[in-house]
Amino acid sequence: MGNEVKYIYEEGHAMKKLFLIPIILLLVATLILGSCAGEEEAKTLKIGLIYGLTGPGSQMQLAKVETQKMCAEYINDRGGITINGEAYLIEMVVADNENSPAGSVTAATKLVYEDNVKFILGCVVPVQCDAVASVTEPAGVLYVAERTDIVHPDRPLYFTPNYGFAAPLPGLYEALLTLYPYVKKMGYLVEDEAGARAVADLSQNIARGHGLTLLEPVIHPWEAPEYAPEWTKVIGQKPDAVDQGLKMPDSTAACVRQGRELGYKGPLIAAIPGDPHLILNMIGEEAATDFIYAAFDVYGPEAPPMVKEIVELWDSKHSEPFDADSPETWDTMWVLKQAIEKAQSLDPTDVAKAWETMDTFESCKGTGKMGGAQTFGINHMGFAPCPVTRLQNGGIEFIMWFDPWVP
Repeated sequence: MGNEVKYIYEEGHAMKKLFLIPIILLLVATLILGSCAGEEEAKTLKIGLIYGLTGPGSQMQLAKVETQKMCAEYINDRGGITINGEAYLIEMVVADNENSPAGSVTAATKLVYEDNVKFILGCVVPVQCDAVASVTEPAGVLYVAERTDIVHPDRPLYFTPNYGFAAPLPGLYEALLTLYPYVKKMGYLVEDEAGARAVADLSQNIARGHGLTLLEPVIHPWEAPEYAPEWTKVIGQKPDAVDQGLKMPDSTAACVRQGRELGYKGPLIAAIPGDPHLILNMIGEEAATDFIYAAFDVYGPEAPPMVKEIVELWDSKHSEPFDADSPETWDTMWVLKQAIEKAQSLDPTDVAKAWETMDTFESCKGTGKMGGAQTFGINHMGFAPCPVTRLQNGGIEFIMWFDPWVP
């Protein structure tokens, strides 16, 4: 009897197994088909990135690539870019320009003609941006420079969501004259480079508008490390304040430090961005005082809400701190997403037409405004809120946010 029961159980168990097999196969087939359907629904949009992965300054450029990856993940995790009800996930294609104009042409050519991308981001050095645009514009590819001082009517597919190096100047002078109301005479220490000279010219126009007396600009060889000869001339002019203009970060630090060592004690301003902690360390605490420039501490209380969110994401993935220039990097992809969704198209010409009609956009630093139509002849430059910081007595002091908009 016991054996009979056992047999009947085993036979029933076997029949159950046979009955379950087609059900299991049906479920597996359903999962496979569902997976395939999901794959068909998950469309991708290739976006090219051009940065200096090798060559001088590549460490900073690699950090920019990581920021772009993080932004792409942020967008993809929230559904991607939506066009006519369909979601597109961002797929990044990175090319190395070796931090040179020639390399920028090569990188852009590869992305356009080998990788077939229709949107390219990257570069902050004007000659590199121009080199990229020389390839993308005739190819009908939309190019978003990370930062540029000039947008061109003859380049309808060339944009930047970030103001150029000259845009912070009104805020720098406002801060200077508020903090140091005794300033009447302005000295100028200008790099012998086209972009730096152009920024210096704009700076002098702003100073004239404030009724200041302008001293003769002293010219310094581009990227030469020694500033003593030029500082000797500037100090001899007896300025109340000195605008040391547009320089690379290491040159900025060397200029401030050497000026202090030679005895200049007045305030300084500079049309540069840069992490306040980095600039402070490069200058040295003893010399880092009365120095005003366009930056903010991304870890400080003045950081906007979205920047704080980005910093938290960065810190969860990296041991090194988030760089103060990286919010501008983030905004190239973040604002491009907004322009594509406004256009509801992946055609670069459609996106360009939609972008240039955007009055405002959301940057990670807050609401920005498009501008440049009157100044440059085309409404292709973005102006997000601009920070002003002072290095004072070896510390970092946030001064204000201001609107850098240029019509």
